[in-house]
Amino acid sequence: MNLQAKALVGQYMQSRPYFSAAKVDGIPLYEYARRGEFIEVEKVERSIYQFEICDKKNIYPGEVALAPETLKLTPLLLFHTEVGTGTYVRTLFEDFCSKLGGVGHLVALYRDKIGPIGLARALRMQELEHCQELSDLEKYGINPLELLPLPQIWPDQESIKKLKCGQRLSLDLWKTEMTGPYAWAMVNTEYGPSIVGMLESDGAKIRLALHWTAP
Repeated sequence: MNLQAKALVGQYMQSRPYFSAAKVDGIPLYEYARRGEFIEVEKVERSIYQFEICDKKNIYPGEVALAPETLKLTPLLLFHTEVGTGTYVRTLFEDFCSKLGGVGHLVALYRDKIGPIGLARALRMQELEHCQELSDLEKYGINPLELLPLPQIWPDQESIKKLKCGQRLSLDLWKTEMTGPYAWAMVNTEYGPSIVGMLESDGAKIRLALHWTAP
């Protein structure tokens, strides 16, 4: 079982579920499926960074009284996986069970992280009710620079004024720093580095696409 789990790590060709938002001729697959039409589409490559079996039990993880009698004795696998964008985790588990020579169905799915945002930085509703001041929420805040690790450009004050007025400036001034279509415009303030906004480039000029603060 552990060998099959390790074998999934890497690039993986995955079928799309019949009840999927993927479109064929502009129509989502789930619309076809609801009409009883099950469309086979080409497999797509997905990235699996981790697939690990954490535990194996023979009970249902929840209110046993609410589960069918036959489900109480069904073998239950607990696993942790880290996958790339677009991966169907339910399908991934079904494919894993198929490799074991059987069938499987996901009964629960918990997302514990997406990008740099994990449950450790999440705020429960009960905790939110006890937050009286904005400062109480600071430890849960996500730094935009961490969320979107874009290149950082530090225009002078004159350039910032022009950008805020909607002017487009020549990309030649920051061509070495701006390696893609987007970058953060940064400025030093008395409180430290601050975000001015997000810059957008068309290959020749840049503009302030998103105004973040007013330093």
